[in-house]
Amino acid sequence: MHNPTLKQWIRTSTLPAPIIVSFIVILLFYFFKKRSSNMIKTKKAPEVVGAWPVIGRLNLLSVPKPAYIVLGELADQYGPAFSIQFGMHPILVVSSWELVKACFTTNDKFFSSRLVNKVIKYMFYDQKTISFAPHGPYWRELRKMITLNLLSNERLKMLKHQRISEMDACLKKLYELSTKRKDEKAGVLVDMSKWFGDIYFNVVTRIVAGKHIFGPKTERYKNVMEEARRLMDVMVFSDVIPYLGWLDRLRGVDSEIKRTAKELDSVLESWVDEHRQKRVSISAGIGGIVNITEEEEIDL
Repeated sequence: MHNPTLKQWIRTSTLPAPIIVSFIVILLFYFFKKRSSNMIKTKKAPEVVGAWPVIGRLNLLSVPKPAYIVLGELADQYGPAFSIQFGMHPILVVSSWELVKACFTTNDKFFSSRLVNKVIKYMFYDQKTISFAPHGPYWRELRKMITLNLLSNERLKMLKHQRISEMDACLKKLYELSTKRKDEKAGVLVDMSKWFGDIYFNVVTRIVAGKHIFGPKTERYKNVMEEARRLMDVMVFSDVIPYLGWLDRLRGVDSEIKRTAKELDSVLESWVDEHRQKRVSISAGIGGIVNITEEEEIDL
């Protein structure tokens, strides 16, 4: 007695040939799929253990340490790439330049979109800015417009004198402080954080608004920008646990975000209106954007 070959079994079988062939194809497909899955195993980043129900590991952010120090200590423990549960969202944390390059250069299309949170929704026009817009036709049009018209070599050369003049003015102020000291041997106390903040503010407003801002408006603009930066670091419960939005309203976070968004929009709108009325030089940031959108009829 001998075992029949596959060919003989097909010939002597009472089953229809199409059914037999289909059965064999399914078996082969299952075999090769299982083999390939065994050969190529998906590597997952290690996960931070001890996640609590609902909140995950948000308790780690309740310590006085800044978030980047807490995440750095976890990287020392779990490696340059690990995942951590914040509320209802799993977060991937990378801490080496090789992995950052792999995420934002090699595989940038997969990481180009950002999670929508309450600050982005209200203060950045619901993902309408290039920093937070999802990858797609709109974002590509924005990048093209900014790259060709605002960050080209020619445009940067046009703005070079504004950066240099602001640096010269700030260095001149430092020199004046040193000459006004009573004792030549004693030093002069300078708040370098404020000094660098003033340089940043003056350069940005000079390039974006196309003018140097003096008087009471200076403090108003500075306060609005500082408040916007502060709110970016504020813990918003609804971003990680959506059904806890009532806590944000109770804490007054919602009203703070909306008020700051309204003030920031008022500042930007005043610069746009001023450009349209006075036709500020096209080398100005806001002026360049308005001119481009009007000429090419781009809806932003």
